[in-house]
Amino acid sequence: MAFALRHSPEQLYCRRQFALGQEFLPDLPDWQRLSIAPGLCLTAHPELAVTHRNNATASVTILGELLEPMRPDASNDDIAGELLTALNSGGSLGDLTTGLSRYAGRWILILVRNHERRLVHDAAGTRQVFYTSTDQTRPLPLWCASQ
Repeated sequence: MAFALRHSPEQLYCRRQFALGQEFLPDLPDWQRLSIAPGLCLTAHPELAVTHRNNATASVTILGELLEPMRPDASNDDIAGELLTALNSGGSLGDLTTGLSRYAGRWILILVRNHERRLVHDAAGTRQVFYTSTDQTRPLPLWCASQ
């Protein structure tokens, strides 16, 4: 018995993955591209859910699915709007990230306010983030990616 793939190999390549850095990844024409902030460019697979809300001073970007168990009907867009309002209320980004424990799902949250930036993943780390680091002998630009 032969099995047929539902997706072509091109569709499966790096499925639901992303890269976040100072520029967009080249040679991925069907991938989503989103400029989150100056020098912060997101390149994401077409099947990765990306929700972005912003205003003049702040932005919230959700990669994946963020769920609020007490409000199962709340969408990523609803939650991103609420988080953007909280960012604009003047509290610290640290205080805001402490309150994320109530959310479930498999997600990464990118918070930007003025020049502050935070990247947080779900409590179980089911959507992993890998990143570069710099050392004094060979500084590297910051890149974050799922694989």
